[in-house]
Amino acid sequence: MNRFVRVLCEGPEDLSALRELAERQWAYRLPNGLHGSGAGGVRQWRGLASSGDEIMITVAGSRAQCASWPDLILQGSADRPYSHLGVSFDPNGELEPVWRKNMFEKVWQGAPLRSTPDGCYEVSVHPSGVAVPVVPLPWSAPGPPFAGLEDAHSLDRLVAQGCAMAYPELTPMVERWIGDLRGTSRPVDHKTAAALWRAILGPRTDLQGFAARVMGQDKRIWGAVAPLIQSSPLWNGLKTLLG
Repeated sequence: MNRFVRVLCEGPEDLSALRELAERQWAYRLPNGLHGSGAGGVRQWRGLASSGDEIMITVAGSRAQCASWPDLILQGSADRPYSHLGVSFDPNGELEPVWRKNMFEKVWQGAPLRSTPDGCYEVSVHPSGVAVPVVPLPWSAPGPPFAGLEDAHSLDRLVAQGCAMAYPELTPMVERWIGDLRGTSRPVDHKTAAALWRAILGPRTDLQGFAARVMGQDKRIWGAVAPLIQSSPLWNGLKTLLG
């Protein structure tokens, strides 16, 4: 039986990054005539593999909303149960035991959730009774934070790390800008760093487009960021979902 994978993510830039990975690394393609868009960019994307496996990525909103959607999705899938469910999110400053508790222990109240040996979970879908693997997809990777910023994992941090590794000749300038911003009242974090890199490398690219560029469209950045992602829990989760 072919896989039918549903992935929830926080925002359009997360969807864009995940879509790029699914397309470039697992050869998923948009079916003819299908598209999904809305305010704030694309909100849903469907991809098909040559094997017939299917993935649907949906913007759920905040991390709390990503965690609270699955019950509704699973309840409505009795006619065609999902084979897997992925939940993409920024761990931010939380260590793994904390985000696991917050994302997968406190919020799943409508269906029993069981841990599995591979670090994923299973939930029994009512009314079909099918057990669906629930796979965490945290945006996290090894390595120090960029420019001495807060040690909080996120897609923005991966973007900043990848750009800095790919363009070391530009890194001092971005670090200097961050230093200047620290002297103001504005908050400075990895989202700020990612925005600065986008201003240099893709000034005409929106957030979604730049996320896709980092995740494969720009070969130089992907060559730098790939080892980070491929040694991360995110990559292991995508392999579980997409094969």
